[in-house]
Amino acid sequence: MSYSLIHGPTRRSEAPYTFELPQSEFIDALGPGDHAKLGFEYDLPDGEFGGERMWVLIDEVDGDRFSGTLDNMPAEDVLSCGDRVEFSRDHILDFRYAEGKARPSVPPRPDYFRRCMVDACVLYDGVPVEYLYREEPDLGQPDDEHADSGWRIRGRRAMRRTKRWRIAKPLTSLSEPS
Repeated sequence: MSYSLIHGPTRRSEAPYTFELPQSEFIDALGPGDHAKLGFEYDLPDGEFGGERMWVLIDEVDGDRFSGTLDNMPAEDVLSCGDRVEFSRDHILDFRYAEGKARPSVPPRPDYFRRCMVDACVLYDGVPVEYLYREEPDLGQPDDEHADSGWRIRGRRAMRRTKRWRIAKPLTSLSEPS
């Protein structure tokens, strides 16, 4: 029985809007006594789980290489709590600093959905969302502060008491008031 570690940047490139990774400044500050969460994938034909995420207590750092001991009880019998694990910074999916350790000062990460297009009726008129989808982003102009993500949030057109459809306003950007 064997395992492999999830390569974070590869997994993130496959799901850039849903697979978060810690900022590099936080990983740079990791040292002995801190924890790193790693993704373990198993090659088990009869296993219940294809993998799991577990904490490793770091005891050694050498550049981009880390080593430590598994600090979880695995669901599968591939590993045991206390087993030695060697990994690189690209395998770190999350982290926990040792108690009392100060976090580095890092500017906030920009939001991924700075600009998605939303029907104004959803934003301002309380119309329920009917469709959520992603299409080819409108790349706009080179000087656009926030590029279009391609996400669209569309609302069901609201009916008035007179049973006439009210026309929804054109799509607007969440990052700019209309």
